[in-house]
Amino acid sequence: MSSRQSETNRWSVFDIPNKFEDLKYQISSASYYVPNVLDLAEINTQLQSCARIREPNQILDYFPLFYSIAIEYGQVPSVSRHQAADALIRLTISEAAEVQRRLHLGLTGDERRLHLNIIKMLCCLLAEFTIRADSDNSQKVEELIPKTQKKGKKGDQSSDNFTNELLRDKCLKALGDVLRAHIRPLWEPSIIDEQFVKTVTKPCYNLLRKQDVHKNAVIKENFPLIIAIMVDKFGHARDASIQFIQAMRLYEHNNSLLLNALQALIKDYQDKGLANELLKEICETNFEASTDSSAFKSMATFITQIAELDPKIIRTHIDLLLDLLTVDVHHIRIAVLIAFAHVIDRELVPVDSLDDSAKKLRDELFRCLSDHVYDSNSYVRTNALQIWAGLIQGKKVPVKQLIQAFEFGLCRLRDAACPVRKEAVTLVMHVILSNPYFGIDVTHADLEEQRIKTEKELEELQKIVNEKDKSDDDDVDENEIDEKSKDTKKLVRRDDDDDDQKKEDAEFIILSSDEENDDNIVNDSRTSNNISQNQSYEMKDVDDIKVKIEKESGENAINQSIHEDLERVQIQQEIDKKKELIAIYKDSSIFLNYIGQANRKIVNLFSSSTIQDCKQAIEFFVSLRHYRQTIPELEQNLRDMFSLIYSNETSIKDAIIQAFIRVYFDIIGTVERVHVPLYQAKNIIRALKGATYAEELCFEEILKQLMKSNSGITDEFLKALWRFYQLQSNDDSDVISGKVLSFISTGNQISNKLNDIIEIAFVTKAKNLNFVHISCVLLQMIGTCRKTENGVRPKPYRLAKTHRLFELLSKIIVENFNVTSNDKWTPMLESAIDVIFKLADNPIKHVENIVKKLAAKAGLKLGKQNQQQSQTTNEVPSHVMDDFNDPILEPDHQSNPSQRTILTDISSLILTRFFNCLGKVAIGILYYIDCTMKEELLRRKDLKESGKTNEKQKQQSIKTKTKRGKNKRTRDMDGDEASMNETLNISMLTSIASKQNIVDEVDTEMDQVFGGAEAEDPVENEITSHIQTICEKNSLLMQYVELILHIISHQNVYNDELLQLSAIICLCKYMLLSVDLCDRQLHTIFHLLKNSSHENVRVTIVVLMNDFYLKYPLALASYSSDVYGCLRDRSVNVRLAALKTISNLILKEMVKPKGQISEIAMCIIDEHSQIASLAISFFMELSKRQHGDALFNILPDILGNLVGGGGENRNLSEEDFERIMEFLFKFIHKERHTESLSEKLCQRFHNADNDPRLWRDLAYIMSKLSYNERALKYLLDHYSWYADKLVDDKVYEYFNVILNCGKKLLTTKPELKVVIDELSLKIEQARTTNGILIAVQQAQKIKQKVNAGRGRGRGGRGGTTPSRAVRSTPQRKQQQRRKQKYSSSSSDEKENNQDTSEVDEKDFIHKTKKRTNPRTKVKKRVDSDDEDDNDF
Repeated sequence: MSSRQSETNRWSVFDIPNKFEDLKYQISSASYYVPNVLDLAEINTQLQSCARIREPNQILDYFPLFYSIAIEYGQVPSVSRHQAADALIRLTISEAAEVQRRLHLGLTGDERRLHLNIIKMLCCLLAEFTIRADSDNSQKVEELIPKTQKKGKKGDQSSDNFTNELLRDKCLKALGDVLRAHIRPLWEPSIIDEQFVKTVTKPCYNLLRKQDVHKNAVIKENFPLIIAIMVDKFGHARDASIQFIQAMRLYEHNNSLLLNALQALIKDYQDKGLANELLKEICETNFEASTDSSAFKSMATFITQIAELDPKIIRTHIDLLLDLLTVDVHHIRIAVLIAFAHVIDRELVPVDSLDDSAKKLRDELFRCLSDHVYDSNSYVRTNALQIWAGLIQGKKVPVKQLIQAFEFGLCRLRDAACPVRKEAVTLVMHVILSNPYFGIDVTHADLEEQRIKTEKELEELQKIVNEKDKSDDDDVDENEIDEKSKDTKKLVRRDDDDDDQKKEDAEFIILSSDEENDDNIVNDSRTSNNISQNQSYEMKDVDDIKVKIEKESGENAINQSIHEDLERVQIQQEIDKKKELIAIYKDSSIFLNYIGQANRKIVNLFSSSTIQDCKQAIEFFVSLRHYRQTIPELEQNLRDMFSLIYSNETSIKDAIIQAFIRVYFDIIGTVERVHVPLYQAKNIIRALKGATYAEELCFEEILKQLMKSNSGITDEFLKALWRFYQLQSNDDSDVISGKVLSFISTGNQISNKLNDIIEIAFVTKAKNLNFVHISCVLLQMIGTCRKTENGVRPKPYRLAKTHRLFELLSKIIVENFNVTSNDKWTPMLESAIDVIFKLADNPIKHVENIVKKLAAKAGLKLGKQNQQQSQTTNEVPSHVMDDFNDPILEPDHQSNPSQRTILTDISSLILTRFFNCLGKVAIGILYYIDCTMKEELLRRKDLKESGKTNEKQKQQSIKTKTKRGKNKRTRDMDGDEASMNETLNISMLTSIASKQNIVDEVDTEMDQVFGGAEAEDPVENEITSHIQTICEKNSLLMQYVELILHIISHQNVYNDELLQLSAIICLCKYMLLSVDLCDRQLHTIFHLLKNSSHENVRVTIVVLMNDFYLKYPLALASYSSDVYGCLRDRSVNVRLAALKTISNLILKEMVKPKGQISEIAMCIIDEHSQIASLAISFFMELSKRQHGDALFNILPDILGNLVGGGGENRNLSEEDFERIMEFLFKFIHKERHTESLSEKLCQRFHNADNDPRLWRDLAYIMSKLSYNERALKYLLDHYSWYADKLVDDKVYEYFNVILNCGKKLLTTKPELKVVIDELSLKIEQARTTNGILIAVQQAQKIKQKVNAGRGRGRGGRGGTTPSRAVRSTPQRKQQQRRKQKYSSSSSDEKENNQDTSEVDEKDFIHKTKKRTNPRTKVKKRVDSDDEDDNDF
C-alpha cells in the first residue's frame, strides 16, 4: 500500500484526455499516463492474475492491462475481453459501495482524491469498453466456440455468452451503477469536470447511431439514467440539447431514448434545464433551409412531450413558440397548438383564480387555436379541431367561446378533406353535448316565450326608475326654496347625544329595509310617541316642543332618502339581472339555430362516398338522441340515417344496427327494469310516427337483422307491442305497433292470436280502417310458405269457407264503400283481398260476392231493364256497348245518353274505388292461379309421385321375399307353398289397399281446395283452363271491361284525373290475366300513352310496361318505337319514368338494345339533371357488361341516328352531339374496338354526301379514338376517302388531333415516325390551293352522280338505281334473304374463334339520303340476335 501511495503522490491526478489513446502521453507532471502498451502475450499472462483482483484500489496497478485490452480490442479474444470486463465490473461495484460508505462517514482530502481517481479510471475504462464492443465487427465464429466443445446446444450457449452486444450491455449497466452511487461530492461543488462528462456520455450518444437499440432493455434503462444524472448533477444541459438536436435530425429512429431521458429529468429530478435548452434550440432552427421531414417530426414530438410533462416550461416560452406557428412545417405547427392546449388545460384553469394577465394569455391562446382551424394544411385543421373538441369535452372552454367554436365547426363541415370533416362533426357534437344554456326538453318556442316575458319585466322596471327620476327632478325646486330655512333650523337644534342619535338612525335604516311598506306608519308612531313624552314631562315651553317636532321631521326626511336609495339600488340590480337573462336567451336561440344548421349539414354526409363520413354522422346523431324533443327534425334525421341499412358496406350496416340499439333499446339505466320493454316499444312507435313507406322498410330490415342476431328483440318486447296493439289509441299507436309486429312476428305467433285479432280489429275497432288494414297485413303472415319436408311441399294454411273472418271483412268493405271522407278504404280493401286469397278456401267466390255488393251499392246495373234476361245470358247489354263511339274503339255505335246520365250521376270517387277493387281482384286472381294454385298442383303431383315410389318399393320387397322363399323349399313343398301363396296374397291386398288410400287422400284434398278438380292433367294445362274460365265473356269480371273502356274513351265526360288513372290501372291489371285480352287492348293503351292529357296517366302506363314486357314480351315487340318515343315526351316525369323503365328492361336483358338506343343517348343532354344523371348511370352500367362489348355493339345504332344532326325530328346541335360522343367514347379502350370503328368511319367518309355537318361529326368521332399502329396505317392507306373533306376547318382540326395522338406513340414505337410524317404531309397538302380545287371538283362530280341517280329512280325514291329496282322485287328479296342466311351461317362457322362483339360491315353501310321514320319500319322479332336496325 505504501508503494501505491507513493505512486499516487507522484502523479496524484487522473486527467481524462480528449482521446482515449492519449493516455499513453503525460499531459502534465502530476497527471497519470500509461508508459507502455502490453502486447497479446503479456495481456494473456497478466489476465491469469486478474481473477484475484478484489480491492478497487488495485485498479491503480492493473490499469495498463485494461488499457492495453481496450487499445488492442480487435486482436484480443472475446473470452479475454469478457474476463477483463467482469473484473472491471467487480471493481466498480465494490468501489461504488465503498464510496457511498466513506462519503457518509467523511473523507479527507487525500482519500477523496484517491477515490476520485479510481472512479474516473473505472468510468473511463467502462465507457471505452462499451464503445469498442459496440463498434467492433471483427468477431469470428471460431473465436466464439472453443475447439474442445462439440457443436450443439452447449456450443451455442457459449457463443451467446461471449458476444460484443452482451459485453456492451454489461459495461453500460456498470457505468449506470457507478453514477447512481451519488459520486458528485467527490468533486468540488463549483467544479464541472467536462472531460469526465464527455467520457461518460460519449458511449450513450454513440449508441444512438445504431438501429433498434431502443428495443434493448438494458439500454432503455441506463441511457436515460446516465443522461439525466449528467444534466442534473454535472451541468450537461447545454451540450445535451445540442446532441439531442443532432440526434433528432440524424437518428430519429431512437427518439424514444431521448424522450425517456427528458421524462426522467423532469419527473424524477425536477430538472427543466434540458427542456428549456431544447425548446430554445428548436425555436432557433431554420426550418426553411432543411427539407428533412423526419427531423421536423422528431422536434414536434419533443415539443409535445415537454408540454405533457410540464406545461409551465411551455408557458415560459410562449413568445418563442408563437413564432413557430408561421413556419411551413405543419408538424411543428401542430405540436405548438397541442402545447398551447396543455397550457390552457393545466395552467389557465380555474377561471376564477386567474388574474388579468393570465386571462389575456388564455384569450391569446384561444385565438391561435381558432385561427389554425382555417389553416392551409388539412392535417393542421384536423388537429386544431381535435384540440378544440378535447378542451370542450374537458370543460376547459369558457361559455363565450362555445358559440365561436360552434361557428367554425359548422364551417369545417364543408371541408374537402375527410379527416377535417370527421373532426368537425366530433367538435359540433361535443359543443352540443356541453350545452350550457338549456336542457334537453327545451324548445325554441319556450326560449322565445321566456325572452319576451323577461323583456316586458325589464320595461316595467325601467318605467319605475324613470318615474322616480322624474319625481326627484320635481323636488329639486322645493328643496332649493327651503334650503335657507333648513340651515337656520339646524343651528337652532339642540345638541343631543351623538351615540343615541346614531343608534336611532341605525334602527330606522333596519326598519326601512325590512318593512318598506310600513315606513310612514312607523315614523308617525315614533313622532307621536315623542310628542306625548314631551307633553308628559311639561318641563319645556311651547317653543321647545316646536323645535323638537322640526328635528324629528328632518330625521324622517333623511331616513326616507336612504330608503329610496336602497330601493333604487335593488331595482338596478334587478335590471342588470334581467339584461343578463335576455342576453342568455338570445345566445340560447343562436345556439339552437346552430344545432338546426348542424343537423341539416351533417345529414348530407349520409350520401358521402367516404365510409368515415357516414360513420361519424351516425355517431353524431346517436349521441344527440336525447335532444329529440328540443330538435324536431332530429327524429326525421334518425330515420334518414337508418336508410343506410341497405348500404353495400358491411361496416356501415353494423354501425347502423348498433346505432338503432343505442337509440331505441339502451334505456336500462333510466327506467325501472320492469318497464324497460314498454319504453322500448314506445320508442319504436314514436319513431315510426310520420314515417314514409321507404323508412318503414328500413326499420323492418333492421328489426329483422336484430331478430336473426337475437339482440334487443325479446319476448317481453313482443308482449309490450301486443299491449299497445290492443289498447284504444288516438295517435295511431295501435296501428304502428301492428306494423312493428308484422315486421318481427312469425306465422305461428300470428295464428295463435287469430281469434284475438279478429275480435279486436274487425269487431271492436272495425271503424278504424287503418287499423283494419294493418291487421290484415298481420293475418297475411299466417299464409306464408313453410319449409319443404321430406321432399314434399307442405300443405298451405287455409280457413274454412264459412269462417267468420271473411264475413266480417266483406261487411267492413261494403259498409265503408260510400264513406268518401275516409281515404283509408283503398289500402284496407287491398290488404283484405290479399287476406282472402291467402287464407280462404275457394277465395274467388268470396271476392265475386264482394264485387257484386259493391256494384249494387254503387248503382251499377249491367243489362237492360229485364235483369233476368241478362242474368241468364250473362252477356254485356247492348246499350252499354252502344256507348263506345271513340275512334280508338272499333264499334261505331253512338253512345246512349241515358246510360251516360246514369254513370255521371255516380260519384267519381265511388267509381274510382270500384275500379280499384276490380283491379285488385284481377291481380289477386292472377296471383292465386299462377302461384297458389300452381304450388298446390305441384304439391299434389309430388305427393302422388312419392306414393308411386313407395308402392314400387313395396312391390320390390315382395319380389325379394318371394325369391328367398323359393330358395328355402323343403321336402314339405306343398304345405310351404300354400303358406307362401297365402302370405303373398295378403301382402298384395295390403299394397293395393294402401295405394287406394293414397289416391283417395289426394282426391279428398283436391276436392277441398278446388271443388273436385282433377289433377290428372299437366300443371300448365290446368292453369290455362282456369285462366280461360276467368276470362270468359260472361264471367263477372269480364262484364266490367266495357264499362272501363267506356270511362276511358270518354275523357271529356269523365274528366276526373283520379278516375281516369284508376280505370287505366284496372284495365292494365285485367290485361295481365290473358294474352288475348292484352292483344285486344294494347292499341288502346298506347293511344292513351300518346294522346292522354293527364300526365299521371302517361306515367302510370309507362311504369306498367315493366309488367307487360315481363309477362308478354312478344306481344309488345311491335310497340317498341312508341315506348322509346316516351323519352321525347313533353313532361319531365314521363321522360324520367320511361328512362327508368327502358333502362331497367335492357339491363335485365328483357329487351335487346337495338334500333332506337340513340333515344337514351339523347337523354344525356336532357335539361333535367335527374334524367341526365340516370342516362349516364345507364351507359356506365352497360359498359361493365360483357367486358365492354355490350356498349360497343350498340354504338353503330347511336352513331347512325345521331351523326349529321339526327334528322329533322331531333335537330341535334354540334355542341350537344360532341357532348354525347365525348361521354360515350370514354368507355372505348380496347384496341380491336378502336381499329374496327376507325375502319368503318373511314368507309362512311368515303360514302358521305356533300354535307359538311356530316363530315365534322365523323371527324370528331374519329378524334376521340385512341389510335394504335394499325389504325394509323389504315388512315394513311385510305387517305383518298377523306381527302376532299379536309377543306372544312373543323375537319382539318380534328385530324390534327389524331396526328397529335399518334405522335405520343413515338416514345414506344419510333418506327411510326415515317407513317405519321407522311400522313401529316398529305393532310397539309389537302389544305393547299390545288387540294381545295380538287376537293371542289370531286364534290361536283358526286353531286352530278346523285342527281342522275335520282332522275333514273322510280317514284322519286331518292337515287334508286335500276339494279336497286331489280333487287327490290319480291322474288329478289326472297333470294337475297336466303343468301344472307347462308352467308351469315357460314361466316359464323368461319369466325367461331373471334370475339362475338365484332361489328359487321353492314352496320356501317352508307345511309340513304332520306331518313326513314322509325315508326314506319317493319315489325321485327325481339329475340333475333342478328337484327341490325341501324343505318350507320
